[in-house]
Amino acid sequence: LGDAHELAGELVGITKVSLPFLRAMLAVGERLFRETLKVDYELEGLVQAARARPLPVHLVRDLVWAEIDDLHHLERARARIYPELIRRDALPAGC
Repeated sequence: LGDAHELAGELVGITKVSLPFLRAMLAVGERLFRETLKVDYELEGLVQAARARPLPVHLVRDLVWAEIDDLHHLERARARIYPELIRRDALPAGC
């Protein structure tokens, strides 16, 4: 993916990992939970496990999605994301 500091994509909450990678994530989670239960175990487990082993990713360059955590996010999704989904749905198959 080039420079390690180059932004290549964004984690959108859809993650599929191998069984060995999952085991590495679980080991990280067990270690983190001994310190505190207030931790983003899923993301932190992924990040720490990826430091020790490769984590191939599938980049979807034109993924249309929106995180909706607040009213601002919802308004953005209504104004920009939903119209784009409607536009793409109207395109002929394969476009």
